[in-house]
Amino acid sequence: MNSSDNKIMGVDVGIVGIADEGINELFVDSPVQIMKFINEKYEEIKNNEKYSHIIDTRVLRVLTTFEIAKELLTIKGNEAGILDTNTKKMKELIRIVDDALQVPE
Repeated sequence: MNSSDNKIMGVDVGIVGIADEGINELFVDSPVQIMKFINEKYEEIKNNEKYSHIIDTRVLRVLTTFEIAKELLTIKGNEAGILDTNTKKMKELIRIVDDALQVPE
């Protein structure tokens, strides 16, 4: 990774102790992929017409963080809903199987 890629939203990642050490237990993907995702989201926010009046990079960074967190919470909410639905379906299937296996006396 060259030094220009070693930044998140313009901040040198060495300052916060992130290095490209490949995949490890702290990251699902490599730090390079994570930095790329964050920087792409930052550029998306920065180039969004809705935020064109904002020139303070700190505000743009906060908006970027907010958008990433919003996406994460949406995914987590969807995941919880799916798990809840699946749990209900599994309980219903278990009840059906149990009922079917009951031997009449």
